[in-house]
Amino acid sequence: MRAASLLTLLGLFILQGVLFIPLLGIQNDEALFGSVLFGSPSLMLMSYLGTLKSWIYALLLPFPISAFWIRFPMLVAGAVTIWLFFLLIERLFDTRAALAGAALLATDPLYVVTTVFDWGPTALQILLVTASLLALARRRPYLAFFLLGLAAWNKALVAWSLIGLAVGELAVFPREALKALKLRPAAAAALAFGLGALPLGIYNLRQGFATREGARLDASDLRGKALLLRGTLEGSALFEWLAHEDREPNPLPARSAAGTASYRLRQIAGDPRSNLTVYAVLLAVALLPWIEPRARRLCLFAVVSAAAAWLAMALTRGAGGSVHHAILLWPAPHFVAAAGLASASRRIGKTGAPALAAVVAILAPANLLVTNRYFALATRNGGTSAWTDAIFPLSRTLERIPAKQVFIVDWGIFDSLYLLHRGKLPLRVGSDPVSKPSLDAADERAVLSWLAEPGSVFVGHTEGNEMFPGVHRKLDAIAAQAGYTKDVLATIADRNGRPRFAVYRFSAPRTHRRPVPAPWGRLSGARSG
Repeated sequence: MRAASLLTLLGLFILQGVLFIPLLGIQNDEALFGSVLFGSPSLMLMSYLGTLKSWIYALLLPFPISAFWIRFPMLVAGAVTIWLFFLLIERLFDTRAALAGAALLATDPLYVVTTVFDWGPTALQILLVTASLLALARRRPYLAFFLLGLAAWNKALVAWSLIGLAVGELAVFPREALKALKLRPAAAAALAFGLGALPLGIYNLRQGFATREGARLDASDLRGKALLLRGTLEGSALFEWLAHEDREPNPLPARSAAGTASYRLRQIAGDPRSNLTVYAVLLAVALLPWIEPRARRLCLFAVVSAAAAWLAMALTRGAGGSVHHAILLWPAPHFVAAAGLASASRRIGKTGAPALAAVVAILAPANLLVTNRYFALATRNGGTSAWTDAIFPLSRTLERIPAKQVFIVDWGIFDSLYLLHRGKLPLRVGSDPVSKPSLDAADERAVLSWLAEPGSVFVGHTEGNEMFPGVHRKLDAIAAQAGYTKDVLATIADRNGRPRFAVYRFSAPRTHRRPVPAPWGRLSGARSG
């Protein structure tokens, strides 16, 4: 029963993710890990983002790169996290609570979505933190701190989780915390952490501790960040950002059994936009005074740790206002809900197990209905500009167009094409300087040098789909002023027939004198957390 139930939940999670894999295009941040796969090896992608994911994917390079290649490994990582989460709760409580927690996490809409698309990236981070907590529960502290060190290399934002765990330990288990602070075990734990985080340490020694540059306090939008956290818990926070709503033109009819079933379920269920997780967590917290003391302390530890981690996140400038930050608190809410409700169910005798099963039988389907809405929208209306499936025909089109250099003049395209082509396209970042509010003389000279380069091809979003509105108008204005003529080579539409990308070149006037090209190299697009 135990193994069969757990395997069913893992299979359900994998099934949800696999159904999502082909629906959306490759988002730029989702492909960011590929930027070091085909060049010089690197320890870090950014000052806070390591290359652990890149090194894992290097093992998969013999296989063709596709949406499945990019997404399925992280889906497996998400399933492993659910398994570890089950083992963690079972170790601390019992199988009843563990199955409830696994059911809530496996059906959580935004856990499914953020794992399969992993643009954060978040999948490995949640896996490593969950694994470290299981190691602590099994009294393997040095393994736990090594895993936390790996998490720090993977993404230095694990500092939020570390702050939360430390505050939770001191607040709920002060005696145990003081015992652990003895010199020998503390030194060994620090050594294990340092070993896991060694690449991050080497990078900072070389770069003058660049990672700490992003640690700036800002309390200006705590309310907005709290609302975002609630939207993440409810599963609604990515509507209108991931896939288009029904008001978009050219919806597609369902072409598969899954698509047809999803559409009908959405009609029957009344199109819910949020689940019941917030209420489950609040109910579990309200029941804490009535559960046995040990279970109460463990649940309080999770509550305090998650609250402290969120506060650390929310007080960081430029952080806490996006789903890929809030989701890093997972699976703490599911721990509180499952452990609290399961512990309370034991207080009511023989009817406790059926009562808990009934609650989970309400919560999990509520999750699935929200996930179904994401699936139905993606199937019918396709992805937004950042997630457009037009990236695939664009990739094929650029294979056929001869070019010595391909300038990407808007954010959200470069890294996706770079990964899909294994770094073989002659891509150049053209979004800087045309993404600036206004261009100075040096910026215009740089643009003119691009135009003068023979064999230059330009790629960007179509009007109305630009990430930086107006980039095309600025480029066209500079070209027209210099006497260049714009030749559109291709307009790329998504599967709904909506134009998403334009591919073009500029023809120079016969009397135009070629300026000296400005030196430049591959630049990274701006990105937060």
